[in-house]
Amino acid sequence: MRLLVRCVRGLEWVAADEIASTVGPAQLRMRRREIRFALPEPDPALFALRTADDVFAELGRLDDVGHTKDVPPKLAERVAGLDWRQAVDHVRTLRPLPATPRFDVVVSLEGRRNFNRFTLEDAVGAVLATRLGGRFVSRTADGGRAAGTDLTVRLLLRGDGATVALRLASHPLHRRSYKLDAGPGSLHPPLAAALARIAAPDAHPGAEGPGTVADPFCGDGTIPIETLLAYPGTRALASDLDPGRLANAHANAHRAKVDIGFARADAGRLPWKEGGIDLVITNPPWNVAVDAGGRLTGSLERFWADLAALTGRNACVIADSGLEAPERLRAAGFSLLPHVQRIRIAGRISDIVLAAQGPTPPSLPPGLAGWLDRALGTGVIGEDSF
Repeated sequence: MRLLVRCVRGLEWVAADEIASTVGPAQLRMRRREIRFALPEPDPALFALRTADDVFAELGRLDDVGHTKDVPPKLAERVAGLDWRQAVDHVRTLRPLPATPRFDVVVSLEGRRNFNRFTLEDAVGAVLATRLGGRFVSRTADGGRAAGTDLTVRLLLRGDGATVALRLASHPLHRRSYKLDAGPGSLHPPLAAALARIAAPDAHPGAEGPGTVADPFCGDGTIPIETLLAYPGTRALASDLDPGRLANAHANAHRAKVDIGFARADAGRLPWKEGGIDLVITNPPWNVAVDAGGRLTGSLERFWADLAALTGRNACVIADSGLEAPERLRAAGFSLLPHVQRIRIAGRISDIVLAAQGPTPPSLPPGLAGWLDRALGTGVIGEDSF
């Protein structure tokens, strides 16, 4: 069974480490935004991947696709010729499906084409209805939406090739059931899960946590929730100045069944004991979708200065590159992991920085460090790019 995992661009190495430690494939290959591997049979543990955006059964790759207007009907026939019965059987092994499933088709196009994604989606959907024994739900006929389908077919066109896949879960893995309350600038859950994995190098997911973890800009609670789901033994504290976002965080944490110590507080004057926090994982306001307020209105300088006193050990920060988080952390007395991971989130370039108190830089556990080296060595990511 060939599998395809999609993830945030720049975090392929983190997702690869989680896949390797969760399902242990014999071989695993990283590409931009993708991890490919094989398993002898469907494994329900695939649904537990938290750093993945989505997971698919891969049916095959079609070459010489072309870029011209006549491609959609020709490519649709080639797609229909793949082994859909086996792919659907894999899905049925993992979750129930109705006898006549409703399905949609999602196409991603890279590079210029003389056709659009919707034309190709409709062409593929029309010919696949018979092969899947189901009913195609078209976005063009449904106002751009295809909600409530039982199966999703995925086509990824890059260069002259097309990868054809079938989603294993009933919905994308990044869509968390707990996260129903969210405001502007809310953090992508797989990204929050990746931060927890990077930030807690001495902990093991599902086992003992990294002590007391705090998020002073918790927003809708995504970072502390994902940290507790990965490390149930952790004590989590979280604060925010916005009462509306704190209400969201409370509701989301309740649905996730995790216990977080929430407080309404200005990050320029935090309520926690100095030196009482083992690890800070946070996403400071970027002054784009959300502006800093209170004592931090106009500048985060007070926060950077107070951070060293707040945590006795490490800090992991994701911040808009314009905030210059690496420079601010160094100025506050932190030493940084040599690799600062650059990603694009919400259309903006951002930095993920792991920092430790004192002159000794933090380190990653051997497994995660090994995947980082492989991603750098194969060019999946760069030293100063994503």
